Amino acid sequence: DVFRFPVFSTLGANTFRGTFDLGSDARTQTRTPVSIIDGNTTPNTRRYTFGPSSVWPDYNVIDANWQQ
Repeated sequence: DVFRFPVFSTLGANTFRGTFDLGSDARTQTRTPVSIIDGNTTPNTRRYTFGPSSVWPDYNVIDANWQQ
């Protein structure tokens, strides 16, 4: 019943670039990046998918290639 990334092999190279980059005025999120990533492999390049660190409770445990 919640959003999860599809398997990367079915998606393009720039998938999820900036998808959850919410901006500094965003509320703290109740979902975590780890729950949204849901076991997908880490991208080989930086995607800037989640940000800023202040709104994601487990930001510091995700790989840098997912970070803002």
